[in-house]
Amino acid sequence: MAERVDIVVVGAGPAGSTVAMLLARGGCRVALLDRGPGRFEIGETLPPQVSPLLADLGLFDRFCAQGHRRSPGTLSAWGSAEPACTDFLFSPHGDGWHVDRPALNRLLRDAAIDAGATFVNPGGVDACVRSRDGWTVRAGGREYDCQILVDATGRRSSARLPYGQRRTYDRLVSVAGVADPDTGARHARSDYTLVESVEHGWFYSALVPSGRYVVTFTTDADILATGRAASGTYLDEQLSSAPLTRARTRRFPRTTYAFSAASTRRESAADDRWIAVGDAARSYDPLCGRGVWKAIKGATDAVNTIEAIREGNPVPIDEYNRAHKAAFAKYLESNAAYYAMERRWPDSPFWARRHVKPKPMRNPSDEFDNASRSDLARGCRPTGPRL
Repeated sequence: MAERVDIVVVGAGPAGSTVAMLLARGGCRVALLDRGPGRFEIGETLPPQVSPLLADLGLFDRFCAQGHRRSPGTLSAWGSAEPACTDFLFSPHGDGWHVDRPALNRLLRDAAIDAGATFVNPGGVDACVRSRDGWTVRAGGREYDCQILVDATGRRSSARLPYGQRRTYDRLVSVAGVADPDTGARHARSDYTLVESVEHGWFYSALVPSGRYVVTFTTDADILATGRAASGTYLDEQLSSAPLTRARTRRFPRTTYAFSAASTRRESAADDRWIAVGDAARSYDPLCGRGVWKAIKGATDAVNTIEAIREGNPVPIDEYNRAHKAAFAKYLESNAAYYAMERRWPDSPFWARRHVKPKPMRNPSDEFDNASRSDLARGCRPTGPRL
């Protein structure tokens, strides 16, 4: 027999856990479904704005107690070999943070459980059927009847959930790993995040709380597949053209993970029985550097819409969808402007593609699939969505 709850939240990442926590605090009966471990979580840099956001949620002290590493700013070698610095010294919110992502996910999930949400793990969705009064969801060997379904599954939405179709705007993929710092290098163990562009893409590196560097190379899936097919040392070859990143680690991490980093959005992000939050609604190029912060902030904004849906008020649903489209349009504009700053390699396919107005792609799946097959052949474990 199905268990009756008010809300089923599918996905226990930052967006889903935050939604579940806030709804449970408001008295809703919430089931939070998590498909379980199995994907690589990048340690990443959060902007200073995350501190007051977590404080408003009553979680900042618990966050600090987890031992995340403070970030004083970002170095960016973009458009020039000479790095520019964005320093957080004058931010009213203090430093940013290099976070341990599994620990942060655990903090938000535990906060949802503390608020009264029922946590189901593993809770991969086996079936999801819409009814007159809402949804019947089967997951983790249990069945739930709910009024509203919240899709917080990130970029990799389950085929068993509704409205899975997305518009995809590029072929972007990232290859990531964790490396020990080069202890003999002048720039080793810098707490500044580093972004460095090269002919075929760009590198990101940041210290994680363990004192190691997370390093990613981001390019287009077809470029990655072609490069790795031609050379078994392709990633090291790319690193050799990034002197600032190479000063941190002389070799690209040996164990790597590939995942989609494409810009995508759903046409609609909510209706009278369903809402998408975080990357499940729209996903951004990691260059913007605010994925987790946007997920948490977007989840807090979504709660008001969810409460309106429960009350039968359609106006906030329309507002949520308008804001969803406006936010993505603004993002595309600012992202294009930032890529336009890099003009050193006019003949590079990667940069040439970004110097034209972005538009939805017809079928980008082949490019990511080809990159995935190449990565598998060379010992790279792909995670994340298949576009």
